[in-house]
Amino acid sequence: MTRVIVNPILNIVEKPMFNWLAARLNIKLRSWHATVIAVASSVMFLLLSSFKLNTALAALLMVHYVFDGVDGKIAMLNSFNPNGYLIDKTSDIISSVNFAVGASIALDASHMIPLNLTVLTIIHAIYLYLYFSKNIEVKIGGTEGRFALAALLLLYAR
Repeated sequence: MTRVIVNPILNIVEKPMFNWLAARLNIKLRSWHATVIAVASSVMFLLLSSFKLNTALAALLMVHYVFDGVDGKIAMLNSFNPNGYLIDKTSDIISSVNFAVGASIALDASHMIPLNLTVLTIIHAIYLYLYFSKNIEVKIGGTEGRFALAALLLLYAR
C-alpha cells in the first residue's frame, strides 16, 4: 500500500474539483489526452517566454494545472495502467523543466537556469526515490509552485 503525502488545505479544494471535472471530461478525453495537453501547454510556455507575454504565460500555467490535475482522475475512471505513475512523473519532469527555463527567460533571469534545473532534478529524484523504494507518494509542491510562478509572472507583466 502506497502512503500519500498531500497538502491538506489544497486537498480539500483540489480533490473534489478535479474529480468533478474528470467526470465531465471523461466523456470526451482519455487520460493520455489530458497529459498531452498539459505537456503541450508547458512547451508553448517555453516557446512564448522570450516574448515576455507574462499574462499569456500565466494562463498557460493554469491550463497545465487543470489538465495535469485531471489526467490521473480520468485514468482512475477508465482503467488502471501500472506504468501510469511513471508516465505522469515523466511528463511532470518535462513540464517542470519547460516552466523553469521559460520563467527564467520571461523574468529576465536567464542566469538562474542552471540553479533552477539543479533544484528540480534534486526534488524529482527525491520524489521518485520515495515512491519506488519507500512506497511514499509526495503530492506537495506542484500546485504551490504553479500559483507562485503565475503570481510572479503577473506581478512582473509588462
